[in-house]
Amino acid sequence: MLRTWLKNTDGDGSTARVMLFDFRQVFDLVDHNILATKLSTYNIPESIKYWILDFLSNRKQRVKLGNDCQSEWSNVHASVPQGTKLGPWLFAIKVDDINVPGVDDFWRYVDDSTMSESVGKNDLSLIQSHVNVFTEKSIANGMELKETKCKELRISFSSSNKFFDSIIINNKNVEVVTVVKLLGVTLSNDLKWNSHIANTCKKVFLRLCFLRQ
Repeated sequence: MLRTWLKNTDGDGSTARVMLFDFRQVFDLVDHNILATKLSTYNIPESIKYWILDFLSNRKQRVKLGNDCQSEWSNVHASVPQGTKLGPWLFAIKVDDINVPGVDDFWRYVDDSTMSESVGKNDLSLIQSHVNVFTEKSIANGMELKETKCKELRISFSSSNKFFDSIIINNKNVEVVTVVKLLGVTLSNDLKWNSHIANTCKKVFLRLCFLRQ
């Protein structure tokens, strides 16, 4: 991603608009019926498909607060069990076809999705239309975007800042940030490593403090 952004903004006044998506209750909203339909399209043995569906079927849960305080059992019609090796794999199948035609700079890692667009000095931004397509496909797959946690990072090394309209998700403006954390890496709009190193040093000092104590 960093190489793409550096290349797209190298000396021509372009701006990289980076959209970082965040799903609401990502593993809890995996619809079993949609997942079963998608599993049927994969070239894997039928016995494995039935085993996976059996793993997801007839699941129940309840809340327990001591020996004599517990709720009734309720059926679980969605979600994949967290903490299992199968959970992230099933989620990857669930979102595998949620893509945006015409967008090459699009990266996904489990539930983290990142889209970017390079906008030339005299060009118009089309990222809103791409975000709309991604949102619609997510809804069709039973996923919901949490607009308050979705962020936009704007990367530009031009001396004059270009004005852009805010990206809108679910009728709400997406916050534009200068620093964002993605997969444990702190990214800043100047693509320098200062913020990431500072955050890493804070973690190191905290652990050293525990050791000294």
